[in-house]
Amino acid sequence: AQPQVVLHNIAVSNVNGTSTFNHVVTNPSYSGLKKRDYDLPDEQDQQITVETNTLDNVIPSDCVIDLIKIDVEGAEYLVLEGARSLISRCRPVTIFEHGLGGSNHYGNGPEKVFDFFQNCNMHISNLDSYLNKKSPLSKEDFCNQYFNKLNYYFVAHR
Repeated sequence: AQPQVVLHNIAVSNVNGTSTFNHVVTNPSYSGLKKRDYDLPDEQDQQITVETNTLDNVIPSDCVIDLIKIDVEGAEYLVLEGARSLISRCRPVTIFEHGLGGSNHYGNGPEKVFDFFQNCNMHISNLDSYLNKKSPLSKEDFCNQYFNKLNYYFVAHR
């Protein structure tokens, strides 16, 4: 039987190689490829080196993916860039966080994320709208959600 779960000891990104990684010792959920804004003043972090790879490299091209969950403290666009073939081919429901305090440290804002999914023939909704089958967000609405910190949790879908 085919394994149902395969673990990879990598940081998913847009390149295959190595990268520094900001490990937040006092609050690991804030860890990521770059240092992000912290809610508490005394967080302690350290730089470590991690292996990176792309989802397009790791997931076989004949594998159908129905769902992707991305929570990478601002590096969402890097993950998306590294999964362009996979997402274009499968158009999986993609649950992702995207908000100020994280993604702005990577130089990628909501416009790029919106255009990425639009180019994959997908829409973006906030979670409530998606679950209640309401209209998806326009680019302007998505940017407004991001810049006004109204939501940071979104779903990309067909």
